[in-house]
Amino acid sequence: MPDFLVSRELAHKKIKNFHIVNSMQERKSLIFDLADGFVMLPGGVGTIDEFFEAITNAQIGLHEKPCGILNIENYFKQMILFMEFGIREGFIDKESKEQIIVTDNPKVLLESFINYKFPTEFENTLKQLKELNLTPAY
Repeated sequence: MPDFLVSRELAHKKIKNFHIVNSMQERKSLIFDLADGFVMLPGGVGTIDEFFEAITNAQIGLHEKPCGILNIENYFKQMILFMEFGIREGFIDKESKEQIIVTDNPKVLLESFINYKFPTEFENTLKQLKELNLTPAY
């Protein structure tokens, strides 16, 4: 948690590995380094921002970790519909949405994470980028 949020939000200091960082960017970097995968639970703009950054990072080859949405009570229904609209309009590639594991069942989500295989479509795209020397700089 960024230090400037510790006093504004509930800081669960009894958590075994609670990290206080200097900035949101440092928080994201630490999360991406420590995580084995990314699950989005119902939340606000920050939650959505962090999750889609994880998806973007997978697309550009910064990780091959599973990304899932626990769609409790259809909370993310409109966002999923928006992604489908973006695909139809040609702004979002189909593989981006297919990479995301979406379920309302925590057990199914965990089983999907255990059996996760990085999409070959992304591997092929990354290979093409590397061949063209267009590998991401960050």
